[in-house]
Amino acid sequence: MYPALKKLYLTHKCKYRQYIMNCKKSFYGNLIKSSDNKNKTVWSLISILNNNEKSHKNITLKNSETIIDDPQTIANTFNENFINGPQNIQRSIKRNIYSTSNFESNMTIRESMCALPFSETELLNCLKKSIKNKHSSGPDDIPNSLLRSSLHIIIKPVTHLVNMSFSNGVFPKELKLSTVHPVHKKGCSRDCSNYRPISVSSALSKVFEYAMLERLNSHLVKYNIVSNKQHGFCNGKSTITAINSFVNDIISLLDKKQNVLAIFCDLSRAFDTVDHLLLLEKLNTYGIRGVVANYWFSSYLSGRCQQVEIKFKTGSTIAKFLSTALPVNMGVPQGSVLGPILFLLFINDIVMFLNCLVLYADDTTALISGKKQENIYPKAVEILNKLSNWFNFNKLFLNHDKTFFLPFTTFGNNHLSDSSNKNINILGTGKFLGIYLDQNLNWKCHCENLIKRLNTYCYQIRNLKELMDVNHTLNYYYAQIQSRLSYVWGSSSAAKNVFLVQKRIVRCIAGSKKFDSCRPIFKKLNILTLSSLYILELLTFIFHNQQHFLRHSSFHNYNTRNKQQFITPLTRLKLAHNSPTSMGIKLFNALPSTLRSQGTIKCFKTSLKKFLLVNAPYTIDEFLNCIDKNCGSLV
Repeated sequence: MYPALKKLYLTHKCKYRQYIMNCKKSFYGNLIKSSDNKNKTVWSLISILNNNEKSHKNITLKNSETIIDDPQTIANTFNENFINGPQNIQRSIKRNIYSTSNFESNMTIRESMCALPFSETELLNCLKKSIKNKHSSGPDDIPNSLLRSSLHIIIKPVTHLVNMSFSNGVFPKELKLSTVHPVHKKGCSRDCSNYRPISVSSALSKVFEYAMLERLNSHLVKYNIVSNKQHGFCNGKSTITAINSFVNDIISLLDKKQNVLAIFCDLSRAFDTVDHLLLLEKLNTYGIRGVVANYWFSSYLSGRCQQVEIKFKTGSTIAKFLSTALPVNMGVPQGSVLGPILFLLFINDIVMFLNCLVLYADDTTALISGKKQENIYPKAVEILNKLSNWFNFNKLFLNHDKTFFLPFTTFGNNHLSDSSNKNINILGTGKFLGIYLDQNLNWKCHCENLIKRLNTYCYQIRNLKELMDVNHTLNYYYAQIQSRLSYVWGSSSAAKNVFLVQKRIVRCIAGSKKFDSCRPIFKKLNILTLSSLYILELLTFIFHNQQHFLRHSSFHNYNTRNKQQFITPLTRLKLAHNSPTSMGIKLFNALPSTLRSQGTIKCFKTSLKKFLLVNAPYTIDEFLNCIDKNCGSLV
C-alpha cells in the first residue's frame, strides 16, 4: 500500500542488521584481543554461537570417602593443599653436604647494588612501559588498566612511596596478599592435586616491583651475572634461542662422530619450593646486599599470605568464596613481577658445576657426548649424580618419574640409574619447550602434532570469521598460530605438510576458495609464509650472534668480494649441512652487504621482513632467487 515506505523500511533494516553485525565483530574481536587465554576465549565464543554454552559447573572435592560440596570448605581445602604441597616436597628431600666454596669464590660480586631513588618522570616512564593494559584485578580489586590510565595523576605520591620503601628496606605489608584461582589440569576433578594454582597479586604491588626490577636489571647487566646458558625471562632470549642452541650443539656433536645423549630434568613445584634463606645468601653473593637491596628483598619475601577464590553457583546466582588467608613461607611469589628473576638468580650457580646445560627457567637439560658408546653410560650417571646433588643441596626436588634420557644415537640398554637407584627411561621421542624431539632430529613427530593443533585453530577461525573482522582474526592468527610456526625445524621435509595447513588457514581468513592461489593472499594480509618465518628466525639469530662466527677477513687482508662474509663451517652429515647455524650462515652470506651491515637488529629485521612479505617465498631456493633479482629492494 505504501511502496515507498516499504523500500525505506527495508533499506534501514539492512543498515541496522549490518550495524549490529559490525558491533558484534568489534565486541568479539576486542574480547579475544584483551584475553589472557585466547584459546579458551575462542572456544567459549564458539560454544555460545552454537548454543552449546556450558553452564557453570561447581567444583566438588573428595577427601578419602567424603564428598566436599560446601564452597567455603572447598576454598579452604584448596588453600591448605597449595600451601602444604611444596612443604611436603621440601621435607622429602634429604639434603646432602655440598661444598659451595667454588661458587662463592667465582661468583661473588664485590660491588653492592645501588637502588637509587626515582624521579617522577623516570618512574612514570618505567611503569608505562611495564604495566599491561589488562582488566583483571587482584586482592586490591584495582584493575591494571585503571592503574595505568591514572599514573600521570598519582605519580607524585607513588614516587614518594617507592623511594621511602627503598630507603627503609621495607616492602608494604598490605601488598603481600595474593589471590589464587585453582585451574583443573587433567585427571579426576575431585582431586586437589589435579589443580594448578594461578596466583594474582595486587596491582599496587606491581608498582614497587617494577621499580625494583628496573634497578635490579641494571645491576645484573652491568656485572653480567645471569648465565648465558639461561634463556628464560631474559631480554633477547626465548624458547626459540634455547631450542636453537640445543639443536645446534647436538648436530655439531653428531657431525664430529660423537654419541650424544640428553638428560631432561623435571623439577616438582620448583618456583614454590625455593628456600628464602638460601635465596638471600645467593643475592648477597651477587652484590644484592645492604638496606636498599638485601633488607628490601627479605621484607618482600617474608610475611606473605595467600587466599583461594572459587566461584559457586546457587540457583541462578554465581557467588565468589574466599578461603582463610594462610602464610606462605617458601617459594618465589607466583604471579609477581620479581618472582621469575629471583628464581633465575637462585638457580644461576648450577652452571658453575655443570657447563653442559641449556636452561629455560626451571627446565634443565644436559648434553652428554663421547666417542665410545660404552663410555656414555658412566658419564651420564656421573652427570645425573651431580645434578641430583645440586638439586638436593638447594632443596629442589628432582622428579625421577618424569625425568628422562633421549639418545641421539643408538644405545643398548633401556634404563640408566642415578645415585638414588631410580630407573630413568630412555625414550625415542621427548618434549622440550613445546616441541617434540626424536632420535634422528627429522621433526616428523613434532610436525604431526603441530598439524593436529593447527587443524583445531583452522576450525576455530572458520566458526568465528562471520563475527570477527579480518584485523581481529589476524591478531588471533599471530598470537596462536604464527608463534608456533616460528621455530628451527623449517628445513625438515615434514614441514611441507605444515605449510599446506598454513595455506588452508590463510584461505579461511581471506574467505578464498579451496584452489585459489595463496601467494597473493599472503601478500595482501601481510602474513609470512612458513619458509619466510624460518628464514627470518635463522638470519635474526646469525645477525644477533655475529661475534661468534669467523669472517674471511680473519685469515687474510686481501680486498676480495667475500672479505666480510662468514666462513661456512665444513660438515660431514647432511643433517649438519642443514643445521640452523650452517643454513643461517649460507643465507646471511647471500644477502647484499647493505643489509648485512645494518646498525641495529631492529633495522635488520624490519628490512628483511618487508622483503619477505613483498615476495612471499615458498622455499629457500625461491628466497635466494628473489635476492638475486631484487637485492636493491632489501634496504
